[in-house]
Amino acid sequence: LLPPPARDWSLAPVVEEEARYRDSAAFAHSREFWRQRCAGMGEPVTLGPKCAPDDSARSSHLRLPAGEHLRWQSAARALGVDWSAWLIAAVFAWMRARSGADEISVGLLVMNRLGSAALSVPCMAMNVVPLRLRLQPQWSFAELAREVAAELRELRPHQRYNYEWLRQDLGLGDSYAQLYGPVLNLMPFDRGFLFEGLDSRAHPVSVGSVEDLDLTVSPLADGVRFDIEANPQAYDAATLQAHHRALLALMEAALADPSQRLD
Repeated sequence: LLPPPARDWSLAPVVEEEARYRDSAAFAHSREFWRQRCAGMGEPVTLGPKCAPDDSARSSHLRLPAGEHLRWQSAARALGVDWSAWLIAAVFAWMRARSGADEISVGLLVMNRLGSAALSVPCMAMNVVPLRLRLQPQWSFAELAREVAAELRELRPHQRYNYEWLRQDLGLGDSYAQLYGPVLNLMPFDRGFLFEGLDSRAHPVSVGSVEDLDLTVSPLADGVRFDIEANPQAYDAATLQAHHRALLALMEAALADPSQRLD
């Protein structure tokens, strides 16, 4: 039997699509949107000292029961938001509780593949967008979750505008300065691989260099991967694990009573 013909994985359609985008009104509109959103943005809040990234990362890995994702979904539905907004709200509340700051900015990894030529081409189609909120101490967790959902709706039409372009726009291209503290990567899909007659599982080895904190949440068939990778120059192992435990504790508190105020 002859193997099926190889798929066409040419990058040309992806490159052409990006060129059209950069000449479009949508590009200009998104550029202005981000420039306004980031105007006057100060140094982002982090939970550790600001240090140059290291060659490697320090890791705190957790595997939660599969039922946790269902609990998050149920809690989110009760507040009228989706589970990603609920989880992002938990990260904001955690950052406020651990730092004492009210203005928080996190980086959100976005896929940018759906509806794009990159959908079926192996390439780097990811982007990171800064999500900044000024939290009000009197907000309940429920109010915070709804604020996050509203912000996500505002950002969604502009998430294709590349973070590197934005850095150049703001004069940050040659510096280590960032527009966010921790980075959050939500992966709402099963990361298994299908090979005939074989069971398989992906084992992430490293995310590479980390500026501050990288949070990865991935619901799988047999549990939820919930990892934090840290800049080892800024976080020792005990501190990182304490932050990780505090985030899970805050999520439990939000599940138990979303009417609790942030203060």
